[in-house]
Amino acid sequence: MKLVNFQKNLVLVALCYLPGTLLAGEFVEKSLSAQPNGIVEIHNVRGDIKVLGWDKQEVEIRGELDDLAEELIFEKQGKVTLIRVKMPNKNVNHGDGSKLVINIPNGNRLDFSGVSTDLIIKNIDGGIDIRTVSGDVDGKNIHKQLFVTTVSGDIEFKDSSGRAKLGTVSGDIEGNLNSQGISANSVSGDVELELTEFDELSASTVSGDLKIEGKLKDDGEASLNNVSGDITLKLASKVNARANIKSGPGGSITNGLSSDKVKEIFPNQQKLQMTLGDGSGRIKIYTVSGSIRLSGKNH
Repeated sequence: MKLVNFQKNLVLVALCYLPGTLLAGEFVEKSLSAQPNGIVEIHNVRGDIKVLGWDKQEVEIRGELDDLAEELIFEKQGKVTLIRVKMPNKNVNHGDGSKLVINIPNGNRLDFSGVSTDLIIKNIDGGIDIRTVSGDVDGKNIHKQLFVTTVSGDIEFKDSSGRAKLGTVSGDIEGNLNSQGISANSVSGDVELELTEFDELSASTVSGDLKIEGKLKDDGEASLNNVSGDITLKLASKVNARANIKSGPGGSITNGLSSDKVKEIFPNQQKLQMTLGDGSGRIKIYTVSGSIRLSGKNH
């Protein structure tokens, strides 16, 4: 029996020294040189991950692996730096998830996929593409592109710019963005966006509220839709656009953009059609049972 235990311990010790092999729950601190303008691809099933941009041309990982992790894969594949916390093909509802801080070079793009991982992302110049199931995504100072999809998590961005596609099913979306083109969609959450100048905006919810503030460029388009929530649109400068706005039964429209009158239409619906400035842009808003409130510089 002593010989068997000795052999088991010897195997465990040997595993610790195999390249790329780490024990579950182990603290890790590793780094690899990275390609300029490359991609950092991260796969982590559960836990808390913080990704930070920095000036070094390398990727660094520090922190603790998932209690059930079988292996950490950390390698270069051409322009891609791959980080994968490999998990067993079985129920992983017990134990703690990974808690990692990952630094990536400025100019690299971040691609992330996970199941139940909360993400904090800061100072990424090369853009992000995030796909997770039940985690929150909190970003600051992200540029070039913001593509984020989650099922039951919240999405929040501050001081960021670039084309944005943000989607969640049961979470809220909140952003302070400088984005020429943005799409933000939630099923049962609220969408609140503070934008600078934009030329293309599409935002929708089913049972949440929409609150949008920003400057619509000439020739720009804004499309806002929901079913049972309220819509508030505040435009920060004089608007040049044709507007077509309608509320369904039980909804209402308040026009603070112009002197155009809201019309009652059958059955128990309202509509507002107006031309603001030279009419070069387009605004389309529709809600089934919520209120629509418009305000801005034109009035």
